[in-house]
Amino acid sequence: MQPLPRSLDPLHDESLVGYVLRLAYRAGSTPAEVTVRTGLRRTELSGLSLRPLHDLDPGQLQKFSTATSLTPSEARGLLLAGLAPRYGPLDLSLTKGRTAQSLISGNAWASFRNTRYCPECLSGSGTEIEQLLGGAWRRLWRVPAVFVCCRHQRILSTRCSGCGQPAQVSKPGHAILHLTVEGLHPLQCRNNTAPKGTRTGTPCGARYDQTDPPSGHPPDAITLDAVLRLQERIETLLTTAPDGATATFGWRVPVGIYFFDLWALSALIFLTWPECLQLAATPTLADTMDEEADQRRQNHPTYRGHGKQPRSRIYMIPPESPLASAAVLGIAERLLAAPDEETANEALKGVIERSNGVGSRLGYQFRSTRRASVPFRATLRHDQRPWAAHQLPSRADLILKHPGMIRVAP
Repeated sequence: MQPLPRSLDPLHDESLVGYVLRLAYRAGSTPAEVTVRTGLRRTELSGLSLRPLHDLDPGQLQKFSTATSLTPSEARGLLLAGLAPRYGPLDLSLTKGRTAQSLISGNAWASFRNTRYCPECLSGSGTEIEQLLGGAWRRLWRVPAVFVCCRHQRILSTRCSGCGQPAQVSKPGHAILHLTVEGLHPLQCRNNTAPKGTRTGTPCGARYDQTDPPSGHPPDAITLDAVLRLQERIETLLTTAPDGATATFGWRVPVGIYFFDLWALSALIFLTWPECLQLAATPTLADTMDEEADQRRQNHPTYRGHGKQPRSRIYMIPPESPLASAAVLGIAERLLAAPDEETANEALKGVIERSNGVGSRLGYQFRSTRRASVPFRATLRHDQRPWAAHQLPSRADLILKHPGMIRVAP
């Protein structure tokens, strides 16, 4: 593998897709040629799978690093797997099936098929290279727990203003659409404009940085302040939490597992809404939850996910709406912050009782998911009583099986 004649330094938190698009445009080439010459694809005839968005095997990483003149560390920094130590849904050792394919195709809590974005971030920071190529398509925008741009204090966008489709749509075998099209700017939409069911078409071409697609009425100032503060706390967990741990019901748990707790509790909140209505931070967020929960209940009887995914998935998948994500995660975070399991059990009593009534099988499934932390599963178990000594693992067992998971001192 020979180095490319021209390469680029990665931008902060840049994704692999964004880097490839910038590199191809700067070189006057196509993403198809760049992905072959950097080892991401074997031949011009092979597709670009979704797997390189998550991770590269050692051989691929070496080829990519050599071709782009990046260090292995810089190359790994483009991959979603780099977020795995703090975001459990991207960690193969924690996800169901423990294979890259199952993580990519069946993972509701990591977005491989489209991304949220901030138009102002994409317009760049004013440097010469960003004036030419635009700002970074950030990796964190692929994490559904990221819904706000704290820098520009705005809700992230989700769709292209030109074609109305989700931003940066990817499909199995087609991580970047229109690979062979030359001359598209990294910030131009590559979504297919052909009618549904046809194979050919032209890319949309609208700029993500120049037009902001409408996404309903902007939130009021109080709501925006609430979701900004929530996002700052979540991004701290994703990037700079001091010891890689946080609290669930008064127990220290690894940050990666904490996000499983957040999403499992979010599913219960949607299933039992409006049980947690009083915990919504603002009336606007409560209204947003009303709309989202109603839509899920309506879609549940006819929901069909990818492959053989069960209808219960309709309650588990993150909302497309960033504001709805903020609404449900804010409630879940508030509940998980209970100082001990007894307080949490009391706060969640209504959720548990209602989940037994509206969908006992689903409620038990969400409360007992093995990917959530031990304190989460023990507190939300089926019988609703406070933890019994024989049901709670000993402190020694918890520390042995779950390093870093210890009871927070009162």
